[in-house]
Amino acid sequence: MPALPSPRTAYTRAVKPDPDESPKSLRDALALARDVLRSLRRAFGMIWSTDARLTLALAALSLEAGAETIDLGIVSDDLAALRDAVGRARAAEADLLVTLGGASVGDHDLVRPALEALGVSLDFWTLAMRPGKPMIYGRRGAQHYLGLPGNPVSALITARVFAVPLVGVLLGRPATTLSPLIASTTAPLEANGPRQHYMRARLEPREDGGLSVTPQPNQDSSLLVPLAGSNALLVRPIRATAVPAGTPVPVLRLDF
Repeated sequence: MPALPSPRTAYTRAVKPDPDESPKSLRDALALARDVLRSLRRAFGMIWSTDARLTLALAALSLEAGAETIDLGIVSDDLAALRDAVGRARAAEADLLVTLGGASVGDHDLVRPALEALGVSLDFWTLAMRPGKPMIYGRRGAQHYLGLPGNPVSALITARVFAVPLVGVLLGRPATTLSPLIASTTAPLEANGPRQHYMRARLEPREDGGLSVTPQPNQDSSLLVPLAGSNALLVRPIRATAVPAGTPVPVLRLDF
């Protein structure tokens, strides 16, 4: 089985200037690739939607990055509906299509086969990162495609790591790196495994002018509260060894 691409390798492939693209305004189309919510509404009436709020959060993140956002709504879990959504994004002349959910390999995860059927050249569809292993990047002509995981924490983190810098590059800004800051961890960190870990954390200034970073005690990707209480991601590289408190570590600042 081939090794999964690392986030840095994937970042280099996806977030890079194209000499044929000039700076311009950018249209970012968002599509929620799942229809479970619609079925629940029919059965139980109006409910609070994590997915709908996730769409709003990603739209806000895109707007903050400088994109004009188009909401394509909830897309049914079938190839025809997904092809129609991609067609609507093209008709709207979106520079970047972002899908939420359907990026994994289950029976209803149809984003990858839908994009491939439409001639999109896919660069990768799984990454050696957590949270956010199932993530798709591809391109057809000048239009870029990002397929984010349906898990809210994974979607927001992969959007911050990939979508935000990609929007910046498409707008003609200099490419940024994955880990632009260095901070001292206030807690010891265990050895990391085969996937780069983006740990939710709090970044604080120190009296000496440096930065300190404290990882959240619970890193379960099913929990939104640790992300809500974080302003940074502490990056643990693949196979990183255990380190004591006070060790300088790479940190990615969160914009939400």
